[in-house]
Amino acid sequence: MEVTRLHIEGQNLDRLIDLLRDRLPDCFVYASDDIVVIASEKFYFRVESNLLTVVILNTSDKGRYEVEIVTGGGAQGLLGITWGAERHRSGEIVMFLEEACASNSWVLTGQSLSDL
Repeated sequence: MEVTRLHIEGQNLDRLIDLLRDRLPDCFVYASDDIVVIASEKFYFRVESNLLTVVILNTSDKGRYEVEIVTGGGAQGLLGITWGAERHRSGEIVMFLEEACASNSWVLTGQSLSDL
């Protein structure tokens, strides 16, 4: 399982939820007052399995979202080898968030793509 923690600061952060919905088609979205959970699956040939990615947004501070990306399910065999699939999927989401932040003048802090 791969866990990535980020913070995004800026104005109009509610737009981020719509951007993630567009980026993760056929996703499940749960929203409450302060938490948004987006779950999505993607098939990876290298592990011959679907990976589940869950993006959790803590939206209690409207100017700063806490973001956690949890990816898992790609382990293969008795040793649980993932062949980098989980890290790759997390990296795809982080790269998307970096691009979204750059185009919306939001500030992204925490793990970056180079950390993954």
